[in-house]
Amino acid sequence: MNTIVEILSAAKEAFIAADFDRVVALLVPMTSNSKREVAGTACYISGLAYTAQKKTAHAFEIFQKGVDLRHTDPALYEGYGASLQLNSRYDDAEKIYMTGIEICGRVPTLLSHWATIELIRGNASHAEDLLKEALSNNSRDYMGWTNLGNLHQIKGHYRDAVESYKEALKYEPHYDGAISNLLLTSNYTKLTREETFEAHTFYGSSIQPIALRPFVARKPGMKIRVAYLSGDFKTHSVSYFFAPVLQFHTRDEFEIYCYSDVYAPDPVTLRFQSQADKWRDIARMPDEDVAAMIREDGIDILVDLAGHCGSKRLSLYRAKPAPIQVTWIGYPNTMGIPEMQYRIVDTITDPVGDSDRFYTEELIRLNGPFLCYMPSNDIPEITELPAKTNGFFTFGSCNNLAKLSDETIQIWSQLLTALPDAKLKMKSKPLKDTATAEEVLQRFESAGINRDRITLEGHRSSNRDHLSFYNDVDIDLDTFPYNGTTTTCE
Repeated sequence: MNTIVEILSAAKEAFIAADFDRVVALLVPMTSNSKREVAGTACYISGLAYTAQKKTAHAFEIFQKGVDLRHTDPALYEGYGASLQLNSRYDDAEKIYMTGIEICGRVPTLLSHWATIELIRGNASHAEDLLKEALSNNSRDYMGWTNLGNLHQIKGHYRDAVESYKEALKYEPHYDGAISNLLLTSNYTKLTREETFEAHTFYGSSIQPIALRPFVARKPGMKIRVAYLSGDFKTHSVSYFFAPVLQFHTRDEFEIYCYSDVYAPDPVTLRFQSQADKWRDIARMPDEDVAAMIREDGIDILVDLAGHCGSKRLSLYRAKPAPIQVTWIGYPNTMGIPEMQYRIVDTITDPVGDSDRFYTEELIRLNGPFLCYMPSNDIPEITELPAKTNGFFTFGSCNNLAKLSDETIQIWSQLLTALPDAKLKMKSKPLKDTATAEEVLQRFESAGINRDRITLEGHRSSNRDHLSFYNDVDIDLDTFPYNGTTTTCE
């Protein structure tokens, strides 16, 4: 293998096969001893390989070298920025995208990536401008349409969100990111349960399964191997409900595996890792390799903790890498995937005789709540009711803004009308955006409530600061038809 073309071809084949060590071995030497254009390409592919291996320092160094060598290639800025973004270095990623745009022009992919950072920060208006500009230059970008749908969903524009996801699926019919977000949005709308169920079964069955190796034969006497798969083994709402299960799991009959899809681990990740019998880091691994690992580990029961809330592994579940598959906690509806056999619920979330027909899964009802909440240790002191000092009631909500349906606003407005001295405080990340906050105020004004009675704020940096919000509230309000879960427990 002597020619540059042969080396690049072999490296690309190795990358597709997820053999990242071979990619690096083939290409890193070329980043120093090749012509500028070839070296730039080698830097780009090597940077992606290092990113996939989570060798962040090497990735940043090689991408920077590529930018220095071939500074007019937008792909290098895209790869460099994405690597920084995956490591939560949003300010640095933004600088890279902006530099790429300044040098290469307003390339749609760079605009779209920049928009995702603005969405994370809660700057919805600027994100929307960037996405619309990107899509005006490349209307077939299914990722761009999906991101625009996510933005509309966050702001509660359900019809626009659904239309954006459908546009994405027009260009990539089996893209599970658009499918999941479309189905998630359906829970916020006025659709009947029959209509929502039909949507889930239609789109869930359209997800393409991957190819699988045969099952690994079990040895007699082995413990039952239960595996939990999630991208939320970190500081996240799901972790408050998974923590007590992992900590107090019966170990005499069961062996507990955790398949962690977390790219940037935090202290919660490390705690979970120490409590699992076996820990598998699957972030950046393709579905085929994860499925093979599940088969090789001899997993008996595979438990999904995400459903359509941000899951990237729907094709894997469709392939059924474990004999028994269960969904729990992460999603309030059926997954609509024929291969997902069971769903853990209770008699309050899903009353006997009423709910079963709306699920493709068989419902397993626990005797008691379907979840158990273990709060953070970082909790502020609980203060007196603010009404004792203020002389009026303060209502509050920290729910996701997407849950703020028109019906919810109407009922809350009737409450505020009945108590003319009462006020309402709301906290949600998108409310940081001035235009989004103004839109919410106008919705309440249309329902007859003066904006002076409403206080809006965005994200608070720490969990302790977040929970201190409740010290300024007398009575917390829930949303509907999509209710709170973590906020309810808080």
